[in-house]
Amino acid sequence: MLFRLLCQRLILPVPLLGLVAVLLGLDVVFMGLHWSHHFTAMPADGRFSLEQDRGFAELFQYVQIWLIALLLGGVALQRRSILLGLWSVIFGLLLVDDAFMLHETGSAAMASELALPAFMGLPGDEYGKCFIYAAMGLLAFLASAVGYSCDRDPVARRTVLYLSIAIAGLVCFGGVIDVYGLVVKQLYDLSTETWQQQAMVISADGGELVVMSTKLAGLWRWVIKTAQKT
Repeated sequence: MLFRLLCQRLILPVPLLGLVAVLLGLDVVFMGLHWSHHFTAMPADGRFSLEQDRGFAELFQYVQIWLIALLLGGVALQRRSILLGLWSVIFGLLLVDDAFMLHETGSAAMASELALPAFMGLPGDEYGKCFIYAAMGLLAFLASAVGYSCDRDPVARRTVLYLSIAIAGLVCFGGVIDVYGLVVKQLYDLSTETWQQQAMVISADGGELVVMSTKLAGLWRWVIKTAQKT
C-alpha cells in the first residue's frame, strides 16, 4: 500500500521522456565538463573529471544506483518477489562497493599478498580488479539462479533478464574498455592529457553513466506500468 501511494505521488507524475532527457543530458554534461577540465582547466576543480573518485559524476551514479535498488526493493515487496529482492540487494552491495572503494582496496591487498606481477604494463592491482569483478559476477549469477528456482513470477524474470544485459554493459564499459585504455596507454606511452587517452576515458566512464541512466529510466517505466495495473 505504501509503495503504491509513493508510485502515485512521486513516480507516476514524472514523464518518462523527460526523465530520459534529463538523465542522458546530465551524462553528456559530465562528459563535456571532463573534456573541458583536462584541456582548458575550466572548471579547475578536479571533481569534474570522470576519473576522480567521489567526483561529481560518480556521486550522480551513486544516486542512480540507490534509486534502482529502491525501486527494485519496492516492487519486490509489492509482488512478494524473491528474485527482485535479491537484485535489490545486489545493487545495494554495488553502491556500498563503489562508495567505499572496496574493490580498489581488495585488489591492492590481493596484488600485495599474492605478489601479482605486472602484465602488459599494468600493475597487479589493476587486473586484480578483474578477479574481484568476476567473483562479484559469479555471486550475482548464483543469486539469480536461486531466485529463478524459487520465484515463478514471469514479470520478475523478464526484469532480471533486462538487468543482466545492463550489467553486461557496465562490465563492458567499466571493465573491458577501461582496462584496454590502460593497456594502450602503457604500450604506446601516451600522456594522460592526449585527446586519444581522454576519449578512451570518456568511452569507459561515460559509457557507464549512459548504461546506468538507461537502466534507471527503463526501471522507472516498468514501475509506472506495474503501479497502473495495481
